[in-house]
Amino acid sequence: MDGDTVRSALHALHKDTFPFTLWNRSTIEDIRRLVSCWCDAVVDERHRIAALISNDHLERLLLFSQEVASWAVAEHSEPLIEDGMAALALLDLRADFREILMALCLHYNAALRIRADPHRTLLQAAHCGSNRFREFVAEYLRSGEKNLGLMGYVEWTKDGHFAYLRQMNW
Repeated sequence: MDGDTVRSALHALHKDTFPFTLWNRSTIEDIRRLVSCWCDAVVDERHRIAALISNDHLERLLLFSQEVASWAVAEHSEPLIEDGMAALALLDLRADFREILMALCLHYNAALRIRADPHRTLLQAAHCGSNRFREFVAEYLRSGEKNLGLMGYVEWTKDGHFAYLRQMNW
């Protein structure tokens, strides 16, 4: 594990620039490196990294995961879905499970939109999570309902730009 990578990403998670779409690309890449580093780490290193994640970091990792689902569609990128799923795995269900469920729905829909197999993509991306997280993802995939509207999201496209937007009156 590269300590500089973790420190850089934690610093990026401290930044108060919201939403993530306004963040510069280096901040996004720092967070992507953190989740990649975490997935590639052995169990003891994962625990050390996870212990550094504060409650504020949890919220920002969740927002990052939700945002990269939009980017995955816009850039037709399965690796972005994997990064978003890795961020959810890093949360290890410490965040509100309903928020994680909504993010799973975004990643499922993103995989469909880029013509990837959503079951394979999400299960493969969940590999770095705990047994509990992998079971949560598998149960979600077995469930019948994956409707974005029921999860409080709509698809938005304007001038060639794509995004998942949270419905305010949901």
